Amino acid sequence: MARLYCTASAGSQRFITVVTIHGLRDPAGKGDKPARIAQARRLAGFITALRGHDDLVVVAGDINILPESMTFDILGVIGLVDLVGFADTRTSEYI
Repeated sequence: MARLYCTASAGSQRFITVVTIHGLRDPAGKGDKPARIAQARRLAGFITALRGHDDLVVVAGDINILPESMTFDILGVIGLVDLVGFADTRTSEYI
């Protein structure tokens, strides 16, 4: 995690927090499992606890979930938005 302090204008201040995550890997697939749902709830709680009213948060990494995962719903409740959508993030180099 990194926290950057920024000043938008005189007297205005906020943090930009970048959280990186490598989500749980399950050889059975990337579907919603109790452990993944619990991980999403812990992540949402962590972000909620550290974020101030006007602070910005970026979550990045290999989350190991499908686009229709409940994780996106859980993170959406706290105001995060999926910027990747249904795009395939794998390149031709993926093995």
